[in-house]
Amino acid sequence: MDDREFAAPLLARHAGLPDDRPPALVLLPGDRVTIELSSSSTTTMPGVLVEGSGTVHLALAGDVEIAGLGLVAAEAKLKAALQRYDSLMHVSLSLSTLDGHKVTVAGAVKAPGVVPLQPAARLADVIMASGGTITNLVNGQMVDGSDLRSARLVRDGAVLPIDFQLAVAGDPHHNVYLRAGDQIYIPSGRGLTVSVMGQTGGQVQQWAPGFRLTQALAMSGGITTGGDKNDIRIVRGTIDTPRVYTTSIREVIDGEGHDVELYPGDVVYVTDHWLENFGEIVAIVAPIVSLAFSASALAVALSNSSAARTPTATTGGLTHAAPAPAAGLRMNLP
Repeated sequence: MDDREFAAPLLARHAGLPDDRPPALVLLPGDRVTIELSSSSTTTMPGVLVEGSGTVHLALAGDVEIAGLGLVAAEAKLKAALQRYDSLMHVSLSLSTLDGHKVTVAGAVKAPGVVPLQPAARLADVIMASGGTITNLVNGQMVDGSDLRSARLVRDGAVLPIDFQLAVAGDPHHNVYLRAGDQIYIPSGRGLTVSVMGQTGGQVQQWAPGFRLTQALAMSGGITTGGDKNDIRIVRGTIDTPRVYTTSIREVIDGEGHDVELYPGDVVYVTDHWLENFGEIVAIVAPIVSLAFSASALAVALSNSSAARTPTATTGGLTHAAPAPAAGLRMNLP
């Protein structure tokens, strides 16, 4: 099994909303209504704005608050306000536009911004309305540019227990009905890649669950002549508190070592000589770590990332080193 000391970031499992139902349609500031007034004569007022205060303005009655009411209730309230001045007044109310019904979509989508919300629209509908998720061409490969695993839906200041991957797959417990004012944030998918460097055909690769070291090396063309098969470094964590592990691909091939499972943001470095300076390793991979590893990939901090350890123990073919020491400090790895 994989080394627990070199565990992946943990991501919460979301339960979804099993009792989700479409919200009732109510009038909101920004909506427009058509008001027809009938008494001794009939007057039609098209496209009347529900103002920011939630009111509409009528002659005689003045400002009448109708925000938060359905059409029937709003119609009755307008009728009551006008019948104080004309007991024969009849009011008919219809919806012109739903301009006040909006959600905000931010982050890694093709067209972030404010999206109009149609009645009974679900999460996947709104993501598509914002252009959908993005993909990037990296070293000839199409790489996901949107991290749905870490995306979140905020409603009334609280994050809902929604799994966006299940939502776009059509799971009704997660592909929930949206409400006006909901906020969606989809982080960049830069942390969903693995970078392979050093004595190999180095490239950035799309990460997927169960992605192993041997797969990463094979997809990069294998280890070049002069590469040290007994000294493969894996860097995990932020540039401030990285962990560097050493493993031997030769031992993996011989069945004596463990084929390490890789995780988003990992950097694999194939050495061409024995590097003794921990700081040198980090300096080499620092540009990739800072670009490829996003904070969204760390839902839970790496265990014991700040605790110094003597880098002598090995587990399943892995030799783990302590977090980065102060600049200039040399650490001999076994």
